Amino acid sequence: MGQVLPLEMLSRTLKGALSQISEGIMTLLASDTVRCFNGNAVLGLDADLQLLTGFAEEQGFQELKQGVSGRPGR
Repeated sequence: MGQVLPLEMLSRTLKGALSQISEGIMTLLASDTVRCFNGNAVLGLDADLQLLTGFAEEQGFQELKQGVSGRPGR
């Protein structure tokens, strides 16, 4: 299978998508609609974050892994 997008455009697209997913997770966690987390919810979030981190590492986005563990200034 050939590459459809130039590497720089692919990189920007993937970074944008992962950033938006990360922001969505953080917004949900800070939402007033979430009152508490049970063990299954925490395990589910952990599994999702591990998948996203693994994908980012496979793509060579080491800086995104740092963003998952905590963004500076927030």
